[in-house]
Amino acid sequence: SDGLYPDKVNELFARASIDPTTWCPDLDERADPDACGLRSIEGSIGLYLGIEIHHYALIDMAGFAELIDAVGGLRLCLPGELHDPQFDGSLDNLEVEEALVLPAGCHPYDGLDALAYARSRKGWIEMPDGTREAQNDFSRNERQQAVLLALRDELARADLIFELPAVLRAIGRSISTDFPRDQAGDLASLVPLIAGPDIERVVLGYPEYVNLPTQPEVNYLLVPKRDAIREEMVRIFGQDELSGWYLGGTVSQPIGEPAGQP
Repeated sequence: SDGLYPDKVNELFARASIDPTTWCPDLDERADPDACGLRSIEGSIGLYLGIEIHHYALIDMAGFAELIDAVGGLRLCLPGELHDPQFDGSLDNLEVEEALVLPAGCHPYDGLDALAYARSRKGWIEMPDGTREAQNDFSRNERQQAVLLALRDELARADLIFELPAVLRAIGRSISTDFPRDQAGDLASLVPLIAGPDIERVVLGYPEYVNLPTQPEVNYLLVPKRDAIREEMVRIFGQDELSGWYLGGTVSQPIGEPAGQP
């Protein structure tokens, strides 16, 4: 083995949470097993991108919709009408009785509709010229980033007297994090930076950064293009800011870890 996790990275959380003894042998046995899953995800993505991930914030879908409603909704845009016959826009999406349709152009979205905008990954966008632009995980990623930026803008404009209490209640009910409480002031000091216009975003999608599956009917596994991702991370962060064996070096496995170990 080459020391790499061989399956989809979004399966790593569940795998490590089920077997924390193997994946996190130093974790206190009294700790929540999910802590191992979260730490494994942080380590895997951090090593791959060359960025040390120190903490996580986990938000449930209902809480995300509530947070958007607390700031008065978001203004989101689509280049054409979005149709997703496999998604009804609900939180559960158990039985699709009516396909999701979102309008073309820029419109105000409440929490549930904004969540549907961010979650839909099937179907197509009906473009103004009559063509259909198929949707996938990568186009969904672009819409998810648009939602986060719109939410950032609304939070920056939030009325501290009338809107902040509802925002804080929504955050308290729906977000869990391991960020230390005693460092909350340091985090708050970064708000002016993330509220400014100088934010660059990138979707590590096809064809620039991943290869499509060779046998999609067997396993729809997207294989990242290591060199292309490395080059993009260097462009964004600079070589001196990066760390991690996978991005920063050419060795075939993590240094100091036996092959085949997570």
